[in-house]
Amino acid sequence: MEEKRGTKDECGAARMTGSDGEQCLLFDLDGTLYLESNGYVQHCRKQACDFLCEKFDWSAEQAEEKRKLALKTSNQTVKGLRTLGYDLDDKEFVTHMRSGVEKFLNEDPKLQAFLSSLPQKKFVFTNTREVEAEKALRCLGVRDHFLGVYGADFMGDSCKPEASAFQRVVNDIGGFKLSECVMFEDR
Repeated sequence: MEEKRGTKDECGAARMTGSDGEQCLLFDLDGTLYLESNGYVQHCRKQACDFLCEKFDWSAEQAEEKRKLALKTSNQTVKGLRTLGYDLDDKEFVTHMRSGVEKFLNEDPKLQAFLSSLPQKKFVFTNTREVEAEKALRCLGVRDHFLGVYGADFMGDSCKPEASAFQRVVNDIGGFKLSECVMFEDR
């Protein structure tokens, strides 16, 4: 997949620069389709720590330390915690962690207009569960701009930035070469 460099417009969305061969646009969710400064990501981190404190009887400091280590280990909290030897129900954890999305994400007319201006086929590719990503997209008022949402349930044991995760998504979408796809990511 070709990496493109671009600029960000006033709503934080990247403006693509490069060749005209892009036919498929993959967008990350958190920090890409909305800014982290709105408080939702911080809320999710706190919710995750609250869950871990309750589940494993950890202090808030221990929970935050383990959450960070899990992300550093696997780039996804659930996968990282499992890699570190902790067993938890991913659906229960992610549902708890992402609860309250409607308090932080609202319809974004500038993002809607930006996505409407892009003629390419668009998909969301995130490390969270699809059901939670769908809720966030509906809150932003942009769900109808995407042909599909790929997340943790689809990827199974892999996650971004693993090459196998990207390949699996592009294969499932079908009809595109990797060179025709562009991924918009916050980092």
